[in-house]
Amino acid sequence: MSEEKLVNASKLPGFDCHACELGCREMATRISAGTATYEDCKALGLDGISLVVNGEPVALTPFPAKFLAGTVIGALSALKGVDAVQNLQLRIVLPEDEP
Repeated sequence: MSEEKLVNASKLPGFDCHACELGCREMATRISAGTATYEDCKALGLDGISLVVNGEPVALTPFPAKFLAGTVIGALSALKGVDAVQNLQLRIVLPEDEP
């Protein structure tokens, strides 16, 4: 496998969950060939839920994806003026002195 393909493969979660109907190695090959993109990886954006930490996507299997979404949406439902959530973006930037 070429270095370009290895770089592409390293950005994929490596779960080989086959949610995209491919394995991570085949997905990396298709990304390198230009016939697929990272957005085609279901674990990187499963059911419209994605997580990016320090600018890097974090792969989520179904349980943590639904857990995170349910926790945030549940907290928001307690706020006045928040109706049914259809789309949500949350960005947290910690001060430099916090770990």
